[in-house]
Amino acid sequence: MGRVKAVLAVSVALAVSLSSAAPARVTAQDAASSVRPLLDSMLIAANAHDTERFMRYYARTPDLVFVFNGRVIQGFDSLYAQQLIWWNHGRSDVVYRYEGDPVFTTLGNDSGSVVVTTRMTATRAGAAGTAVTGGVAVMMVWRRRPEGWRIVAGHESTARP
Repeated sequence: MGRVKAVLAVSVALAVSLSSAAPARVTAQDAASSVRPLLDSMLIAANAHDTERFMRYYARTPDLVFVFNGRVIQGFDSLYAQQLIWWNHGRSDVVYRYEGDPVFTTLGNDSGSVVVTTRMTATRAGAAGTAVTGGVAVMMVWRRRPEGWRIVAGHESTARP
């Protein structure tokens, strides 16, 4: 009887260990709750043209891929350098706004990845000093990593507002 209790205790301990080691399934709603505040922080950083703060939500790896209007940018360092140029080293006047709510779609069975799609407007001063507004279609693949949710792939393209 003592041996049966010992086997049962080991079996229960193993089951608890395995269940706690397996990642919890993340639904699109769960991902939205986790990632939406990060998107909001990114928007604040984007409107401040603060590249360092904005880029902290991207995976700092050479595997990061970002596509803008057909141009493929590979790696965190390359994207960071390009973002500095896009925002004129923090001196840009562009103001971004979301058009509606982003859509969150989980990927695969692990649910550790989510695709976020949204549209934005970008308004800046034109040559004559009048406001010029353009649209941007945005898609980001976020992956849950040890340091938190990070963008591992993204795509932006200009679109009509």
